[in-house]
Amino acid sequence: MLTLHDVSVQYGDREVVHGVDWAVGGNALVTALLGPSGCGKSTLLRAIAGLEPVAGGIVAFDGVDLARTPVHRRDFGVVFQDGQLFPGRTVGQNIAYGLSRRGIGRDEAAARVGELLDLVQLPGTANRRVTELSGGQAQRVALARALAPRPRLMLLDEPLAALDRRLRDDLAVAISEIVKTSGTPTVVVTHDHGEAALMADEVSVMNDGVIVDTAPPQRLWRRPADEWVARFLGAAAVVDGTVSDARLQTPVGDVALDGDLADLAQGPCRVTLRPDAVVVAPDAVSKAEVVRVRPMVGSWHVWVRLPDGSSVEAVAHHRVDVGQRVAMTPMAERIGVIGL
Repeated sequence: MLTLHDVSVQYGDREVVHGVDWAVGGNALVTALLGPSGCGKSTLLRAIAGLEPVAGGIVAFDGVDLARTPVHRRDFGVVFQDGQLFPGRTVGQNIAYGLSRRGIGRDEAAARVGELLDLVQLPGTANRRVTELSGGQAQRVALARALAPRPRLMLLDEPLAALDRRLRDDLAVAISEIVKTSGTPTVVVTHDHGEAALMADEVSVMNDGVIVDTAPPQRLWRRPADEWVARFLGAAAVVDGTVSDARLQTPVGDVALDGDLADLAQGPCRVTLRPDAVVVAPDAVSKAEVVRVRPMVGSWHVWVRLPDGSSVEAVAHHRVDVGQRVAMTPMAERIGVIGL
């Protein structure tokens, strides 16, 4: 288990990571460190790897302080955004690099390379030049190279950021399955909350050098710590609500409390709404009015003004027009509640 206590990192006189307390491991094999660009997440990952000095605090693994442990002796695997493969070597030579440095014999190394190529779904490619690989293939090879020495922790720094959207989603699932199959605890840094949900058992959200929330993906989305976390995770609106008699009462309708919202305390609360959390349909007697419409594939994205003058985003499955009155139906599974 990786544990951080009061960890700070500075660049010159500027502190970019501020007194972080964090634990990784236990029941969560894959943990995502999620946050906007510039929040300090990659810096924190590099400090864990030993590539950045800590200005204060303790980085420990299984209770052992790593302050005096150099990078190459921490036994952590690291994969960066560009993979950093050796261009003049074959796929097999790249994967075997860390093995040869540990004195592992040629036959044993060849067997391990073959095992890892099967694991990352690139069998038979050991003799290919890495310059012939696609972006997704190159990242699989980089992952295999990092896994080859059987590290006790994997650190992935934005491993999918350079790839297109569809490949990123496919590879996010594949990488998660690969590290789980290998049984290697993994931290993955990302700015993409969809990617974090696909890959991780647990997600920690970072903002301005501090970790502000940690939970499994579904609970994080439905029970964010504060409004900043909710909006970063995709909430389009935050409205007042009330919990009463096992129901959540909101300006867009009421929903029964279940799942991650089942244990909410009675009383006022703040409710988060994703753009697809409300479905609208024409209703001449409603006081909610459509103020903007954007056609989508098979549906319409609409903005609705509520009777109190506030507005929310919603989805219409049948055409609606600006100025039209609509009834609203909230989707319980797409609604969250802040900080309760």
